Amino acid sequence: MSLWHHLILTFVRNPVFANLAALGILVGGIAAVFDLPRETFPDTSVDYVLVTVPYPGANPEDVERGVCIKIEQAVEGLPGVREVVAFAKDDRGEVYIAFDPATVSTGELLRRVQDRVSAITSFPEETDKPVIAEVIFREPVINIGVHGSAPERTIKHVAEEIRRHLLANWTISQVQLSGVRDYEVSIRLKEETLKRYSLTLQQVIDAISQSSLDLPAGTVRAHHEEVNVRTVGQRYTAADFEGLTIIAHPDGTSVCLGQLAEVRDSFAETPIRGRINGEPGATVTVFKTGREDISRIADVVHRFVASARPDLPEGINLAIWGDSSRDVDSRLEMLVRNGAGGMGLVIVCVLLFMDLSTTLAVAVGIPVAFAGAVVAIRLTGNSINMISLLGLLMVTGIIVDDAIVIAESVRSRARRGLDPELAVVEGTELVASPVLMSSLTTIVAFVPLMYVSGVMGKLIYILPVVVISAIIASGVEAFFILPAHLREWTSGIVEASSGSWRAGFRRRLDDGIDRVIERVYQPALRWALNSRAVVAGAAFAVALVAAGLVWSGRTPFVLFPKIDSNVVIAAVRFPDGTPAKVSEAAIEHLERTAQGLNNDPALKPWAEGRLVQNVYSVVGEWTHLRYQHGSAFGEVTLELMPAEQRRVDMTKVIEHWRQSIGTIPDALTVDIVRQQLGPTEKPIEIRLLGDDLEELERAADDVAAKLAEYAGVSGIAKDLFPGKRELRVSLRPGSENLGITVADLATQLRQGLYGGEAVRLQRGPDEVKVMVSYDDQDRRSLGAIEELSIRTRDGAAVPFHDVAETQMVRGYSVITRQDHQRRVRVLADVDEHYANAERIVRDLGAGFLPELQSKYPDISYVFDGERKRINESMSSLLRASAVAGVVMLALLGAVLKSYAQPLIIMAAIPLGMVGAIFGHA
Repeated sequence: MSLWHHLILTFVRNPVFANLAALGILVGGIAAVFDLPRETFPDTSVDYVLVTVPYPGANPEDVERGVCIKIEQAVEGLPGVREVVAFAKDDRGEVYIAFDPATVSTGELLRRVQDRVSAITSFPEETDKPVIAEVIFREPVINIGVHGSAPERTIKHVAEEIRRHLLANWTISQVQLSGVRDYEVSIRLKEETLKRYSLTLQQVIDAISQSSLDLPAGTVRAHHEEVNVRTVGQRYTAADFEGLTIIAHPDGTSVCLGQLAEVRDSFAETPIRGRINGEPGATVTVFKTGREDISRIADVVHRFVASARPDLPEGINLAIWGDSSRDVDSRLEMLVRNGAGGMGLVIVCVLLFMDLSTTLAVAVGIPVAFAGAVVAIRLTGNSINMISLLGLLMVTGIIVDDAIVIAESVRSRARRGLDPELAVVEGTELVASPVLMSSLTTIVAFVPLMYVSGVMGKLIYILPVVVISAIIASGVEAFFILPAHLREWTSGIVEASSGSWRAGFRRRLDDGIDRVIERVYQPALRWALNSRAVVAGAAFAVALVAAGLVWSGRTPFVLFPKIDSNVVIAAVRFPDGTPAKVSEAAIEHLERTAQGLNNDPALKPWAEGRLVQNVYSVVGEWTHLRYQHGSAFGEVTLELMPAEQRRVDMTKVIEHWRQSIGTIPDALTVDIVRQQLGPTEKPIEIRLLGDDLEELERAADDVAAKLAEYAGVSGIAKDLFPGKRELRVSLRPGSENLGITVADLATQLRQGLYGGEAVRLQRGPDEVKVMVSYDDQDRRSLGAIEELSIRTRDGAAVPFHDVAETQMVRGYSVITRQDHQRRVRVLADVDEHYANAERIVRDLGAGFLPELQSKYPDISYVFDGERKRINESMSSLLRASAVAGVVMLALLGAVLKSYAQPLIIMAAIPLGMVGAIFGHA
């Protein structure tokens, strides 16, 4: 007696155990469903460590030289590091360290980077402490707009209170404010006042820092108790600082800070201004991280806003916008509906060929397989998302195959009059080996998807896990649980085969199928067998045509399809140094044209309501596309009516908005894009590496001009932009004889213009800087700088122009470095209907780029973006598929005991791919 026979017989004779096993799997699946978080795509790590070093008042060249290069050198040689990319910006440096998680863990790399960076002793004194952290993917879930006619301080206070209340809920862990400025106590002094009192800014800064602090002094251990001793003198408000003594005379008189300076308790000098639906406002954005549930987060936010509205201060309103849980829930519901419909069709098809009782026995395997897959999702720490549900949809038709084969084998023996138990055991045992082999080869075919590298591999990893788990669960059900059910219903099979209307219908259906087989299939099969060369040649020709469709670009290869949301973003950028009022005027124009879309008859939505439901704008920063800040930046975000209600194509909305906007004078870029779900890399990205930024810029312009020659290529841009005009100040020869050094000149200019930080104080959740500088009038013109005085070491005042020389230049807004070289990227979008990115990249690599390298020999180039990710993912997939192919050959060869037959069977794989290509053409 074989092992199969023994196992099958055990379950057939003990149907209670079989039913309990099925029930256990179902209960486990149901329990897992309620414990699984919901999200759009699987939560993935990006495998980056970020080192951020604030360098207030510094330009990109200073940051590159003083911060980025030092960190690059420090982390060089760390094991597992794949790439180091640094961004030198105004006021800070950012260094991204990409690593291979298979070589080094995140925690280990963080520790090593911390050790290396901490060992750097040559950072400029003005830099703040480096911040080192893992880059974590955060999915924005929902936004709360705090807006109205109230003052900025009230809006910020309400927004911070909302943030605090939301973080107190265990469902939410990440909340961020945008469109608001940091608090700051600013102390402004006139140059003439400093001269009158023979003071320097440094003396004022020192007086404030020494007179505003709380300091523990230790503990007094008496006989009966211990007493802590603490010196208290911290100032917190403008009034506190105004009363601070700066000059004390021997006669008892003194001069307070309020007599010398204007003290403001206000906001930092940044141009950030947020607006919501035309009113001043701030945005509270709630993010999802890890295993948090997007729908639960949104529900918590909606309930909180509803409860908070009655208690809002006068002039404050709350608006909810950008609720991505609606998109997720609608898409998940659509997949569930489609899956239920597909499962129903499968059952109907089975019912056409089998009796009702057998069909029900087969159908039981579907929920059991799904439950097994859901348990696997839970055990692997994944979620209910579009990828895992897609896996369940894919496997719906596969999981019933085993049950159908076994059920038909049992039915055939039952019709011969065998004992019901014997019919079930023999029928199942007869097809056990081929059914098992079919399941194993299917599992092997999906295993390579678990070894796809890159971001794509992380996104789709759950897909093979779901499919394989469902196949295993369906196999267990088909081999052990199904036979027990068929044993109980075998008598029904025999009875139903005689006189019921279903039996008559099936006989007529079988007769029809037999006629098709006899009159169509068999003649075609005989002709194919007699004309094997013709058939093989035709199959080969069809495969060549399919390959040609892909190679020529007629059927484009896309790493990840673009999935729209209901959000459109317009980002405008002016030359660095542009006044904030220019950016504000442009943003107001974008807001007006956005609201005008509601009156465009060509964009009238299908449902009642406004097409544009919310408009959020911010001047002074970009928050969506990529974070940038400064007066030259502005952004407008539109929330549209849901797609199923508006029935207006997003591309049409963007085109009409673009036409309404027209040309914005002096703007460097005006990008209008839809917010996309999933990876958003550009189809074409060319990285140019070298040391000379001017040469890199010329080469990037040549690449952009070449890309513009290709039809279907749009959105061509480079990531190198001119920076602010810069007044470079140097020490005149001989100035050292006056007792003035370069450090004296630099420090006094920095303190006067940017400001010197006297102290930082903690007010509730806010860290507030106290900054000392010249007043606005002494800082608002280049002529005013010429009138400044530089103090010598003995306190004498020397006119600025006597000790300093100036030169006006213009640098770059951001300097990017990659692996110890400067880098400029050229990016472009490709309309898949008119062009193929892969073919364009091949064409550039074959001719233009080698010629470019000859023209600029000190510059190298590499392809990146979506093309690089495709190549990485496909190469790893092909390697894993080759191994899987060998395993499948071995499995089939072991069963068929032949070398040729497995090859013949596996020839169906490329023909199946041909069908998929034609289906996408």
